[in-house]
Amino acid sequence: MAGPTIFSPALEQLIAFLEALALGALFAFTFDLYRALRLQFRRLPPALSAAADCLFWLAAAVAAVSFLIYRRWGEIHLYIYIGLAGGFMLYIRFLSGYLLPLWRRSFAYLARLFRRPVEDKK
Repeated sequence: MAGPTIFSPALEQLIAFLEALALGALFAFTFDLYRALRLQFRRLPPALSAAADCLFWLAAAVAAVSFLIYRRWGEIHLYIYIGLAGGFMLYIRFLSGYLLPLWRRSFAYLARLFRRPVEDKK
């Protein structure tokens, strides 16, 4: 008896779930970068801050819909949502605590580098 083929429905669902898990982790990674950038620019006007938040989540929604269309042929299943949420939560739980401080220090360092030439011109 031959093993499962790539066209096995269970295997396809597992692959779809793992892809959704990875996409959820990628969303969390970009959210971490965005969060670090927002913390660097705390003095933004509230309207600009709200617009930036909306643009971030709009881009995430477009990426999720694109994933559903191009990788899953537009099919929406519960395990896709569980994978997206699970990947996001796993990244936040296990990696964000280590990487967010790194991003914050990196953005602070870059901000100091860009401020220095401006201060030298004065």
